[in-house]
Amino acid sequence: MLLLAAVVCGMPLLAAGGYVMVVFTTMRGWLTEGTLGVHIVLWTLAAMVGFVLAGHLAMIPHNPMGWPTWWILLTVAAHLIYLAKLAGPISRFIRNS
Repeated sequence: MLLLAAVVCGMPLLAAGGYVMVVFTTMRGWLTEGTLGVHIVLWTLAAMVGFVLAGHLAMIPHNPMGWPTWWILLTVAAHLIYLAKLAGPISRFIRNS
């Protein structure tokens, strides 16, 4: 029973810890190359768009989720997409300009 509890509680913590390490490593790279400010501005804009979309999605009739849940889901999805697909080309564009 203790092993089951350790696995159920430990796996999400390990996944979250790994995600945090990836984000901090990426941000340290952006700081060294001088593009951290641009990424912070773009990420803030993406979070604000997610906030507006969450408000609209929460107004769907008979929706069991409120706007905070929608905002968290949209923010996590946007962050993963930003790190995986957009951050590299944006950094390359800034470095080559």
